[in-house]
Amino acid sequence: MDINKTLIAVGKNVFIDYYQLFEDIKITTNKIYEALPNELTHVSKVSRTSKARKIINEGYSEEAFNIILTSTKLDSDTKRKAEKLLKKVATQADTNIPDGITEGHIIY
Repeated sequence: MDINKTLIAVGKNVFIDYYQLFEDIKITTNKIYEALPNELTHVSKVSRTSKARKIINEGYSEEAFNIILTSTKLDSDTKRKAEKLLKKVATQADTNIPDGITEGHIIY
């Protein structure tokens, strides 16, 4: 998969702003469509959601965040959000915590 190309199709801001919805397998695609901006067509919402979830499900979130962090066209607020999400995903990967499970759910 060409992560950069797929990320551009999703929209880097959309990927960051809605990442927590995209990654949560308990949230239905219809709920995500409702949450996405109204100015997007239904076809666009379906495509963006599918591609975002593909990036996440195939384990490319960290790479996507790194692409976003090195982007010259994004505002600093979006990059700060990306940095926080990257730290969260990296922590989950380091501790082998499955997606959708937070540190608080784990009994050591």
